[in-house]
Amino acid sequence: MVSRKKYLLSGLGLLLLLGMLGISLSSFLVSRESIRSQLTDSTLPLIGDTIFSEIQRDLLRPIFVSSLMANNTFVHDWVEGGESDILGMQRYLDKIKQNYGAFTTFFVSDVTRNYYYPDGVLKRVEQANNRDAWYFRLRSGTDEFEINTDPDMANDDDLAVFVNFRVLDSEGEFIGAIGVGLAIRSLLSLVDQYSDKFDRKIYFADKQGEIQLNSSVHGDKSNILEVPGFESLAQNILSSTEEKRFSYTRNGSEVFLNSRYIDKLGWFLIVEERETRAMYPVTNTFIFNSLLSLFIALSVLVVAHRILNRYHKDLEYSAHHDNLTGVYNRQFFESVAKKSVEHTGRRGDSSCIMFIDIDHFKNVNDQYGHIAGDSVIEHIAQTVKSSIRKSDLICRWGGEEFCVILPDTLQHDAVELSEQVCQAVRDTHIQFEDTSIKVTVSIGVTQRIAVESFEDCLQRTDEALYTAKNNGRDQVCTTSQKDNLTVLDRSDAA
Repeated sequence: MVSRKKYLLSGLGLLLLLGMLGISLSSFLVSRESIRSQLTDSTLPLIGDTIFSEIQRDLLRPIFVSSLMANNTFVHDWVEGGESDILGMQRYLDKIKQNYGAFTTFFVSDVTRNYYYPDGVLKRVEQANNRDAWYFRLRSGTDEFEINTDPDMANDDDLAVFVNFRVLDSEGEFIGAIGVGLAIRSLLSLVDQYSDKFDRKIYFADKQGEIQLNSSVHGDKSNILEVPGFESLAQNILSSTEEKRFSYTRNGSEVFLNSRYIDKLGWFLIVEERETRAMYPVTNTFIFNSLLSLFIALSVLVVAHRILNRYHKDLEYSAHHDNLTGVYNRQFFESVAKKSVEHTGRRGDSSCIMFIDIDHFKNVNDQYGHIAGDSVIEHIAQTVKSSIRKSDLICRWGGEEFCVILPDTLQHDAVELSEQVCQAVRDTHIQFEDTSIKVTVSIGVTQRIAVESFEDCLQRTDEALYTAKNNGRDQVCTTSQKDNLTVLDRSDAA
């Protein structure tokens, strides 16, 4: 995988370098005969590419964060719990906002139609309200998410780019919309930066031609359809999302223009250059473009390498681990655990399996709430994890159930470890806010019998756990063969 990634990045860098240097060389040859061709075919598209790449990069992070929010079990459990703990949702949205530096965060419930944000409930969305059209469009659509630009009511109607994700329950039904907002000021800063750097007019126009962000770029004209000499070309730009290159005359001077449509913003990016500003020596133009091409290619390569590494690690971790506890998830665990048990069996060594279930966990959720229940699950996972060896494998098997594989372990050692876990949990008071919660666990333990399949061993372990719970919970049960269940330890706790 690492080798393939290196080849991919090397190939990308080489293609990018060759492509951009080719553009620079082509521009140099063309520029000797026509400055106008150099502007339309190289300089303006290059600036557009640079700005477009920056905007795309700035949008990747909020998209990733919104995706994580939409799949967070807390949000799903909170909705299913009746949305009673509004403060809990406020804390969650505020934590996301602070951790990721978002301009704003939100959640709209399809049950109550409440618009939640870090300070509470902002409003109720209504189909008759034009400002809420985005929600009902997302609700009735099929896309996983959409990006739109709207005033943010929670921030004095400052213009923001919103990433809106659909939130679906376990049955695939729509239960709300969640996401983050990116301050439009960051995009404006980017435009100002490149306008100053390249000394060119750079601005955005929406599908109606209204100039966005930099409204004074054409003096008192706020729509490109009203700019003198530009009217006929403006309609051509707005009628298609393809990249366009034009020239027109304004105040007796030729103006070269490049436009491209940014789908995620719903805006056209327009870069303009006066012919009189482009009359530099041809050689200087070639050197400048070559160095700029090299710089951009290397920058994109470095950024791509870092982003690829970061997202590969994040995706790999998310695919293998449970989001709440940090231990393995069941899907990944089953394949790894089966190989571990079978490998141990081929060496002639013993291995054991533990099933751990939190007693009366439903009562914890009912009495203290699902967030407290999550804290209990997380605490039990850490207790078990701290009790086992690094070579042992632990996963969250179900809601409040864990499975542990103990390779190279005899049954009496596994039982001793299980009793230690029971005692550790029994002696611990889990602190949640101002409440101390006390729970116990029931454990089933099984040593794998020679030539026994992994699945059969799991079944026997599950039977042992079932017996432990039926016999009063807070105890360890084990089996040495299919029909021989033994209670090894039992407290007086119910």
